[in-house]
Amino acid sequence: MYDSLFDERRPSYTGILAGISKGECWVNDDENAILAVTYSYCVGGYCILVNKEMLSDEKMIKEELKKLIYKNVLPDIKRKNFCEFEFSAEDEIINKLMIELVGDKNLFSELEYSYRTKKKVIEESRLAESYHILSVDQCVIDNARKQLYTNSDMLLNRLENSWRSDKHFLDYSYANVVLHNEEIVGICFGSSRYEDYIVVDIETHSDHQRKGIATYMASDFVNSCIEKSMTVQWDCVDSNIASKALASRCGFKQFKVRPFYWFEI
Repeated sequence: MYDSLFDERRPSYTGILAGISKGECWVNDDENAILAVTYSYCVGGYCILVNKEMLSDEKMIKEELKKLIYKNVLPDIKRKNFCEFEFSAEDEIINKLMIELVGDKNLFSELEYSYRTKKKVIEESRLAESYHILSVDQCVIDNARKQLYTNSDMLLNRLENSWRSDKHFLDYSYANVVLHNEEIVGICFGSSRYEDYIVVDIETHSDHQRKGIATYMASDFVNSCIEKSMTVQWDCVDSNIASKALASRCGFKQFKVRPFYWFEI
């Protein structure tokens, strides 16, 4: 129904609009959509997707965008008790129109980088003996729900907010967790999927950082996804120097730089 809005550069959001991944989306017209705003839990932000064939009519796009943002999206953000509206778009025209629409706000911005890889990680990495890695399967999910692992929410919150069911996750995605004394201290999670593109969401517990866990998880994630014929996408902001360095270490190549914006509600 929304094929004209799909954008393979943004699998985090297009996967939601396509009904593959779980998230929230609003369109300007269910039957003749030219604009969509989607929200990703793992990203923690919104993306504006547009029918590129309509971009030449800026006046119409601006009017539809205004109605969508002010009548649907911002009220929902307030209901969630979010204090900021964070958004991005692939098209400069949309960025320009959004800046015009929210011009009375104190608008902040930062660059976001997107990387991709289709190659396995060759660099060897090791975990200390007190840690071990698990590929997330139904058994791991069930154990997490039974609270057999401390800090199970690191997995369960992502699973609940990013995928429609366990089966959907297992069919379309991949994840691993690192355990330390049966506590989940690290996760590398496929948060969305569109076509053959899968998006990385990675986190290491603050008490266990700088021990090679992130490199080990990311390497396993990339290699496992490549074996499933997927292209892995890694998105991070300019200020996240550690994330950019890890992406480079795992062989990712930058293919896109875009601004994202936010303002206080």
